Amino acid sequence: MNYLERVLCVALLLIIVGCWHAAAADTAGEILPSYKQVEISTTDGTIYAVRFDDEGGLNSLHLTTIPEEPYGQVTTTNRQAGTVYVSYTGGRGFNDRIILMIAVNGTISDDFALHLTSSGYQWNPTPIVNIGPTYEELTYTESASGTILTATDFRYASQTWKPAGIENYPIYYGQDTTNPSNGFAILFFDTKAGTLGINSGLTGLRDHGAVKIEYEFKNLSGSAVFNAYAWCNQSNEGEGISWTNRVADDGTGGASSYAVLGSGLSPDSGEFTTTVSSPGYSGTEGGENRKSSTKTPIDIFGIGAGICSARLLFRKRRRAAEA
Repeated sequence: MNYLERVLCVALLLIIVGCWHAAAADTAGEILPSYKQVEISTTDGTIYAVRFDDEGGLNSLHLTTIPEEPYGQVTTTNRQAGTVYVSYTGGRGFNDRIILMIAVNGTISDDFALHLTSSGYQWNPTPIVNIGPTYEELTYTESASGTILTATDFRYASQTWKPAGIENYPIYYGQDTTNPSNGFAILFFDTKAGTLGINSGLTGLRDHGAVKIEYEFKNLSGSAVFNAYAWCNQSNEGEGISWTNRVADDGTGGASSYAVLGSGLSPDSGEFTTTVSSPGYSGTEGGENRKSSTKTPIDIFGIGAGICSARLLFRKRRRAAEA
């Protein structure tokens, strides 16, 4: 092979490699460009504006396994199928739409599947600031949104934080966001239902006005974390998403989260569920929440860290909460 032929071969190889890297980058997902002012796309292609203008928006939205406990819990389970609810305790009393964020770490295999079904109340958003629906405007819808998601539905690339009003806000309770090796691929699921909270003025609602999420994982090897976001058509913050569930133990209480451990993370003893109730407090829109009880949270570190192997370490820590 002469010099010219060698040059042509090298050039062709560089073109092939360059194209391969481009294809790999395309399948790796997008990087969220901002933590508080960004547009997100749900799995059905709906675009929502995230508008966290400050460090607020963490007091009123919760994940709970029991609708009668609207302030939620910190839950970790290896149940591959189950139910979790999104509740709201803010002073406005309602959110027009709930968006569910699913974050998965470790390897997402080609045969991975997640079946999601949401049920809850639907209504036409009112054009008046902070005015929610009446009984007559409500429709409870079973299976308001349902889908089967696969590895290709994780639009957003692996990262260690979730959108919030605070930079590097953790995805799960007890997370060390400075550890870049434990990244999570992310998708957003539109539940197509809204929450009606304890301050909505409406009583006798199904599931106390929470949005019901039924899930079933197939071939989950790492860990999956649920987070909730709330969209409102008209509020003091304008139109957009300005609320998510608190997961950081910052001393103010009110943390709620839900994590599912895959096959590689389940203990030998079999199925377990750890649930820690959040301190109850009187949520007010834009105000501070006051703790009213003492709880013992469980920190979860390194959920499914790494691509090839995973470990789970539990550490209990007592915390005295002021009444």
